Amino acid sequence: MDKYKFSFENSAVGKSFTNIDGTMEVNQAFCDMLGYSKEELVSKTWQNISHPDDIIEIENQLKKLISGNEQKISFEKRYLKKNGEILRAEIHTSLQRDDFGNPLFFNTNIIDITEKRVQEFNIVRLHKELEQIVNVVSHDLRTPLVNISGFSQEIKKTIDKLVAIVDNSDDVDALKKTIEKNSKQINTYLDFIFPSVSKINYLIESLLSVSRIDRKQAQMIEVDMNKIISSIMLVFEYKVKASDIKITIEELPSCIGDEHLINQLFSNLIDNAIKYKSTDKNAEIKFFATKSKKNATYHVQDNGIGIKSEDLENIFELFYRANKTVEGYGLGLSIVKRILNKLNGQISVQSELNKGTTFLVSLPSTLNT
Repeated sequence: MDKYKFSFENSAVGKSFTNIDGTMEVNQAFCDMLGYSKEELVSKTWQNISHPDDIIEIENQLKKLISGNEQKISFEKRYLKKNGEILRAEIHTSLQRDDFGNPLFFNTNIIDITEKRVQEFNIVRLHKELEQIVNVVSHDLRTPLVNISGFSQEIKKTIDKLVAIVDNSDDVDALKKTIEKNSKQINTYLDFIFPSVSKINYLIESLLSVSRIDRKQAQMIEVDMNKIISSIMLVFEYKVKASDIKITIEELPSCIGDEHLINQLFSNLIDNAIKYKSTDKNAEIKFFATKSKKNATYHVQDNGIGIKSEDLENIFELFYRANKTVEGYGLGLSIVKRILNKLNGQISVQSELNKGTTFLVSLPSTLNT
């Protein structure tokens, strides 16, 4: 084996010699990237393993080499792995010609940058979320902080006035009346302060919930979903009775996940269904499921106010609120999505305005999924 062939076969970087007709000779590193055996991969053309949306652009890039306008080119593309996943790659290629200048094959180096792009995407996402948090916190804390500051100053003035009266009054009855009057005034001020404190606390706790999920290590075990939903419904029993909601729960298959996270996930979905119930009809929430070889899909269905079609693609974003008339910060469904990302799960939503909403939550049903 010559040195060049040895270098080709044993390189840690994916390499291919691609003929003009699209057929390829590949090294083991490239096979490992895409999950194919060498025999499988050499039986394909480069078009077979490329994302269909990228092919025209790749052909345009290769034409630069064939025309002689470029000696080497670099670009990014997407490959289709054997398991259906997408691999993002950085491509560096040149064209080998014969002694007469006719094109023979493309000599290509392939570098997997999938993880790099995922990290870049996450950095952009986190930066966007940080901006959203700063905007929400600065906006939503301003009013309660103004209330607390303003009414605290009023309380201080009232107390200072009482101290002055106590120091300078010998009339016990008059003093008693003055204290009673000012005590009522202080209580009025406190009635404004306490809700403001509660609002600040609620916002902080909501943000901490998001943070805890991002930090939590999921403990993947078999989860009894009948037990989980029953325990959640006990927590919501008062709200359900107060809202006169009919609950229907079918027998549910088990799944693989973290019990605590799954409890929080479905608690948020149930809370949503209760909050967005319709006042024009008898409210209902139904739980049922389907199971395949690899996944269990749980349906949380309500006949509430529904979601506008234009809002559906955004409802899992941090702080997004499709309906501003209901109290909250738009964190519930964002938390649901974050949990499912940790549990290798999926969620989709079907909704019709004024008719209701169904969330479909898919979770692994076997540990080796």
